[in-house]
Amino acid sequence: MQNRWIHTDFDLTISSLEKAFKVGDIATFGLIDFQANEKVKIKLNENQGIDQFPVREGNDTIGILERSEIEIPEDLTARQLMQPLRAAYLISADTSLNDFLPNLANRPYYFVLTGSKIEGIVTRSDVLKLPVRLLAFTRLTHLEMVMAEIIRCSFKNVEDWLQLLNEDRINQIKETRDKLQKEKHDPDFIELAYFADKREILFKCCGLPKSFLKDMNSVENLRNDIAHASDFAPDKKGLEKFFKRMERAQRWITELGKQLEKIGNS
Repeated sequence: MQNRWIHTDFDLTISSLEKAFKVGDIATFGLIDFQANEKVKIKLNENQGIDQFPVREGNDTIGILERSEIEIPEDLTARQLMQPLRAAYLISADTSLNDFLPNLANRPYYFVLTGSKIEGIVTRSDVLKLPVRLLAFTRLTHLEMVMAEIIRCSFKNVEDWLQLLNEDRINQIKETRDKLQKEKHDPDFIELAYFADKREILFKCCGLPKSFLKDMNSVENLRNDIAHASDFAPDKKGLEKFFKRMERAQRWITELGKQLEKIGNS
């Protein structure tokens, strides 16, 4: 019962942390906008790094102007070139980042509402910002900790799960443990195992399907990309791959959590 309580308590902590990340944490505020009757060519040329602009009539936003590669005549106004504003283009700054991110696979940008006013924008490139990396690393850390907890609860002796690894890894883990003990540390053995070690141990001891190994390889690659600040979602295809890896991590958190519950109840 104690193991079950620890797992549930940790799940609540992680869930609260994931919910703490909001769309506003990665949005860009201070938008360049157009008044509806404003001619657009000169202003577009002055803001080459921006591709989407809200179009306002007074203080009200009535449309969206997207940069086009087509040459725009100098006398055309924002009203003539804009798309009508639709609810599908909008997202609240307070929306959970965890819930929102997959939407970027279907649409390259959203305007961000603060209250009832459009004040920011979030685009696919914002997935590379630190809050998204923190969110992803939180989920991957959650997965690894569930894996470690199953190993702790499934084996009475450290040597029993160590023997499921190859000789080089066994020696490396023991050498690391010995070094830390000489420095007056008393590490938990399983914390010295790599993500890949935990993956191998669980596969061999828990009767998991081969898809577990495949999914964990994919998740580990994402973990390494994030740790080394790689460009893990450079385009729509990269985004879709990122979201699939995140989904796999969550699926195995759920599946392994069920196994941990069974162990705690046994």
